[in-house]
Amino acid sequence: MSEAQAHLFSVGLEKDLPGADDSGQENLSQFAQIALLGVERVRIPQLSKDSPLAALDAQLNEMTPEDRLLSLAGVGALYRDAGQLPHRMVSSESHEGDTCLTLPANDAGLPKPSLTEPSEESLSHSLPTASEPSACSRQAGQFLMRMLDRTYKPLLPQFLAYVVDAGCIISNEYLPNLLDYGINQPQYRSLLLQVVSPQAERLSLENPRWAYANSGLTDWDHTLAAWRMLKTGTERQSYLRHLRTQDPALGLDVLKLSWKSERPQERITLIRSLSTGLNIADEPFLEAALDDRNHSVRKKAAELLSCLPASRLSLRMQKATESLLEWTSDEVNSLKINFPDAISPEMQRDGVLIRRGRDQAKTRRAQLLDIVTSTPLDSWTAQWSVPPRDILVAAEKSRWPRTLLQGFVQAAERQRHLEWTEALFDFAPFKLPVTKLIPLLSPNGFDQLLQQVDPGIDAENQLDKEHPLVLASRRWPHAWSVEISKLWLERLTSQIGFDDEQTKLDSVVRTATKQFAQQCDPTLIELSLRKLLGAIHTCPPIWRKTLDESISLLRFRQEMIQAIQNKGNDQYI
Repeated sequence: MSEAQAHLFSVGLEKDLPGADDSGQENLSQFAQIALLGVERVRIPQLSKDSPLAALDAQLNEMTPEDRLLSLAGVGALYRDAGQLPHRMVSSESHEGDTCLTLPANDAGLPKPSLTEPSEESLSHSLPTASEPSACSRQAGQFLMRMLDRTYKPLLPQFLAYVVDAGCIISNEYLPNLLDYGINQPQYRSLLLQVVSPQAERLSLENPRWAYANSGLTDWDHTLAAWRMLKTGTERQSYLRHLRTQDPALGLDVLKLSWKSERPQERITLIRSLSTGLNIADEPFLEAALDDRNHSVRKKAAELLSCLPASRLSLRMQKATESLLEWTSDEVNSLKINFPDAISPEMQRDGVLIRRGRDQAKTRRAQLLDIVTSTPLDSWTAQWSVPPRDILVAAEKSRWPRTLLQGFVQAAERQRHLEWTEALFDFAPFKLPVTKLIPLLSPNGFDQLLQQVDPGIDAENQLDKEHPLVLASRRWPHAWSVEISKLWLERLTSQIGFDDEQTKLDSVVRTATKQFAQQCDPTLIELSLRKLLGAIHTCPPIWRKTLDESISLLRFRQEMIQAIQNKGNDQYI
């Protein structure tokens, strides 16, 4: 499509074509809805016989639906731009046969000229009010397209957040791409829905994959109809996750409806959606799933039940493991592991697998991990009347220290247990199993964690996958604070200055460096650019590609923020 055609298409879609059936919807023409939803979902209506373009429309019937829609939109835009002749009527004062131009009787044609300055009141009606969000600049739309086209796509959540902060919205032409983006990115849907127009909710009624854009989707009949239109397990899983964010019980009821008729592979995909909005009301369904024919379904059901400390599975595991760990409190606290003689059928049903092999140590390690991970953490502290840190110290002195630590970490992650999370970071802040819990920390807690990095470590170690800064930043899913950004920038520029012969750069550090460019505080973008641009000319060759990519990310962010904040631009998307 040429640029001219694209312009005509976009203009034509924003206006109803002459003679087209008026659906009564505001702001979005019938043809625009067809373009956004796709011609495979919505039929293009025939123009009425009274339409000036009816003859042309008849000639377009042999074309593909896509070409026909494009042609109608383009010609419709030309028709509108060309304007229409006013009505002609014979004046009583004219000679016979002469005509004069007059306005229609209802004054609906041309606007009346005003010989006075517009009043303040009239201007207030023509300008958007503070409560009406304005459209982003066209330049900001160009940045959005580059992200939607997969270039700089990781920065899209930041773009949405900046648009929200600026009080803007994004025009309808980007709706399909943005709504598609939200299908597999549920964590960013709340941001996305703040920057799209009200048309998104209307479109969601036509395409169930966009159902998350409908804030009032609680009607059973509509939900059921949308569910039956979805074909793949991935689409159904996404839809269920959306339902669970709004109404967990409704999502569970929809899953129950087709559960028994689903194929095993589909059941594996669908049961994972219950992790969204998981609550004790899901327990009866998950208990029944423990007897499913498919091993993976049973395993996932047991994992989800272990996330609920009040579930029957958690209570059964608590009772079954009373003698597994034996606490002795003499001069030095210690833990002794008493492995069961056999794994009972009840424990097998609850997710403790029987593993056969010659290596008994590996078998016992796996069983110990299954048991500790599925047992409520509060049961250990209540049974022995000791705080979590004392248990961790005793576990380190046991015969299975790494297995117990991993089990406690996985249990804290499943149960989202903040007391145990804090104790684990206090005990082993930068050990690999513990860093899995970083997403559970508050921003202040994360800052405090990085302050524990020993400054002397940089005199001995270069940045590598084991470095505390790399370990911590890779797990942190949120924006970086000014303090974290400064710490990383200082360490990074110091690393780049190392002697060429000593320099090593593994893939983990490459990724972490680009993550710094994506996540660092926006107030430090200018400083970061100056430092990295100054370092790239003298850096070892192994660093140049990574620095080039990081500088490109920083520049993109800087220009993107400026484009969003540029509300004075008179060209809008």
